[in-house]
Amino acid sequence: MSTDDKKDPVPSSMTDLVIASGPGSGSGSGSDPVVLSEAERQLGDVEGRIPPAPSTATTADLQSAVGVTPRSPSPAPRSPSPAFPSSASPSPASPSPSPRRPVPDPDLDSDDADAARKPRRWPLVVALTGVLTLTVAAFILLGNANEQRYYLRCSAKSITAEQGRSFPPWGTERLTGAAWRPISIPPNAECTPQSTSKLPTLEGWYLEALVDQATSKLSGSSPGDIDAAQTELEQAMLLTRSPDRRDQRKDLERLLGDVTYWRAAAKVKSAAASLEDAAKRFDEAASKRPRHASDASAWAEFTRLTAKRLGAGPAGDGSPMMPPSGVPLSSRPSAPLGTALPVEMPSASTSDAGVPLPDATVRNIPAGGVLM
Repeated sequence: MSTDDKKDPVPSSMTDLVIASGPGSGSGSGSDPVVLSEAERQLGDVEGRIPPAPSTATTADLQSAVGVTPRSPSPAPRSPSPAFPSSASPSPASPSPSPRRPVPDPDLDSDDADAARKPRRWPLVVALTGVLTLTVAAFILLGNANEQRYYLRCSAKSITAEQGRSFPPWGTERLTGAAWRPISIPPNAECTPQSTSKLPTLEGWYLEALVDQATSKLSGSSPGDIDAAQTELEQAMLLTRSPDRRDQRKDLERLLGDVTYWRAAAKVKSAAASLEDAAKRFDEAASKRPRHASDASAWAEFTRLTAKRLGAGPAGDGSPMMPPSGVPLSSRPSAPLGTALPVEMPSASTSDAGVPLPDATVRNIPAGGVLM
């Protein structure tokens, strides 16, 4: 025992204070207890050796104070139990639990947490998809209904056939194909716009318009544009392919026969005009008294007579007759197939006075050839 222990004995009646230093406190290792006597406290030599009082604040409280959300709850730190417990040293009062913010599930990563915080957009996507589907369905239904409509259009110079469009489901477009070419009409032609839901009905209207225009060109006091009439009749033939239109097809064939007739009549008139011109040339040659040809006058007379005979026609009443004005050629009664038609022979009264008919008895008609 040292001298200090002899001088300052520790009274046996005093209760020693045993204070366990917390981790990191004091000058020792932090785990050895320090025994202080009441006399040393009274002397004030123990101020530097008393460890600081344990803090009552937790890590969660500190994170809450600076605005940081704790990742996981942590229990409040416990004070180490004293090595020598004593009834005289009361345990520090535990702090009252403070309200904490809701802690997210630690099993969710950051992407899942962000997805959980974002509002769900699938209801909006479903609604937009439904609206788009209904719009497309409505366009399809309206397009099918509009496509079933057919129209006969009349303009100032033509008649056209049109059909409703499928997309967009409004308006019309012109029908294409050789059978649906526009029909040219004069300004005074009658035309009434019409519409139907059946294509055969439109074909009947268009066929009637073609026949009317072709008939107007083939009938009357003089024929019109024969080429245009033939084109319209051939176009009309394309609309009569159905077995239900066999009779109309036969009428069109008869009208095409009228076209051929007028083409032949034009050839006859052209031949008569050529003969008249030849007769004039023979007269001119006869006036010059050709040295080698002595029958120029006879040829001039013969050619002139032939031209007049052609101009008079088989009936002697002029050029080929046209049907009465305004009466379609197809309305004339026709004889059944295989029936012989009567042929009227020209009489002497129908011939021009003073113009003998050329026949085999006409004399002085050159047999052909040129005297050299």
